[in-house]
Amino acid sequence: TDFNRIRNTGLKVIIRFAYSFSTSTGPFDPTKEQMLLHIEQLKPILELNKDVILLHQLGFIGAYGEWYYTSQTSVFGNQDYNGYTNAQWANRKQIVEAALLATPQNIPLQLRYPYAKTKMYSNTYLGRIGLYNDAFLNVWGDEGFYAVSCQTCLPSVSEQNYVINQTANLPMTGESNGLNQPRTDCQNALIEFDKYNWSTKNRDYFPTVWNNWVSQGCYSEIVKRLGYRFVLKAITFTPNQNNLNIVFDLKNVGFANVFTDRKAYIVFRNEQGQNFPYLLQTNVKQWNGDNNFIENINTTELPNGIYTTYLWLPDNLLPNRSDYSIRLANNNVWESGYNNLSYSFIKNNLSLINNNDLDFINFDKVYVYNMLGQLV
Repeated sequence: TDFNRIRNTGLKVIIRFAYSFSTSTGPFDPTKEQMLLHIEQLKPILELNKDVILLHQLGFIGAYGEWYYTSQTSVFGNQDYNGYTNAQWANRKQIVEAALLATPQNIPLQLRYPYAKTKMYSNTYLGRIGLYNDAFLNVWGDEGFYAVSCQTCLPSVSEQNYVINQTANLPMTGESNGLNQPRTDCQNALIEFDKYNWSTKNRDYFPTVWNNWVSQGCYSEIVKRLGYRFVLKAITFTPNQNNLNIVFDLKNVGFANVFTDRKAYIVFRNEQGQNFPYLLQTNVKQWNGDNNFIENINTTELPNGIYTTYLWLPDNLLPNRSDYSIRLANNNVWESGYNNLSYSFIKNNLSLINNNDLDFINFDKVYVYNMLGQLV
């Protein structure tokens, strides 16, 4: 029912499963064996609703599913990561591996702490596992997200670089849980949002932090730049007989890149409203910073007619839902799921002809000549 409501509303959801929402009462977890059974039971539900699940935050263990305060201390260890045995890390990894198998391939997963990922896998492993930080910009290295030795210490350069590299094309999300000035002030927050590739942030928590950004004037920028934000700076169309050469100059001004597969199409729409999509060779997940690329479209099979050109970036699993397509940040381009590129042309039996500068209403006849000067 919840997934259907999400889908009908045009949203996607981040999921996390937890057995307890208290750090003061227990028990917090069932046995590892029961967890594994529950994960297996979830598999068909996740598959059925994979179109509207954005992320799966790896939970199950501990209060809030945050891998702390577990009542299964002999199996998973207590609150000190440094004190976990190899066997306890292996048990935690078993939960991760089961969740990976139960979660459809299009959905990335996330771990609460970078150290947990490096301990279970390696410093270079990427896979499908990103990170989530539920104490963003707070003391003690975001309250344990980073390994620091004092209340105001910053993480090491190597740990910072690890998180930056891990979230280049994997998700970084979460929330803040306390005001910690000056780190939570706009000047620093914008830097860290961008540095660590933030895609989403809980807008309901922590309210004091959000109110601080409103009063300091960076709220609007944060909301706009969370995730990707594509600005089309320039685009050039050059017709050559039945080929259309397109040069894109596009900039991603968001904090993050696209972290799920997304195809890009050029769509030609005729006067009857029919769409003719052509798959582009570009990789939308690589649209980071300034992007300049060239696409060549062969229109030999395109029926004759007058066409308007669009950029279409649909959701792979919901291509018929316009509200799930990517919208460029440019003004006056959005048309129900398509980005109007303000270029039109005429396709006839001979070639493509630019239509932007022609008003055919004013012509009684159009004479077409070939390269030898012969009237066609």
